[in-house]
Amino acid sequence: MTTFDDFLGETVTKIWMKRNLDFQAANDEILIDELFVCLESAVLHIRPLVDTDEIQFDLLSPVPDNSVGYENCYELSQLLGRTVSEVWLSTNTRGYFDLLVLGLTQLHPTLLILSEGGVLKLINVDSIFVTVGSNK
Repeated sequence: MTTFDDFLGETVTKIWMKRNLDFQAANDEILIDELFVCLESAVLHIRPLVDTDEIQFDLLSPVPDNSVGYENCYELSQLLGRTVSEVWLSTNTRGYFDLLVLGLTQLHPTLLILSEGGVLKLINVDSIFVTVGSNK
């Protein structure tokens, strides 16, 4: 069985998403229905389970065609070329897997993926630190 540990040290080559058009996102988050994180050896397909708001992920090979309803995630383009250095899988107090955190090139959180209300919320922690740091 493949686990996230198998991808430690791999480089992010592309990030695709299917944007959610039903809800308005806050300034520091991206709302999406599906996320594809392309690594050197596999593609992680991440999406919410609408009934439980849990995160479901699959490993895809080969890389799917992004021509139908998917777009490059330009908001996360600064994460391309970075390596997966840490992964946190979080379950809430009811036992649901609803938070996935990736550390890219460093051992602190870089990208938070939260399943809530039937959509995925992406929060780029690096951009929050840059924004907060620039206001000082």
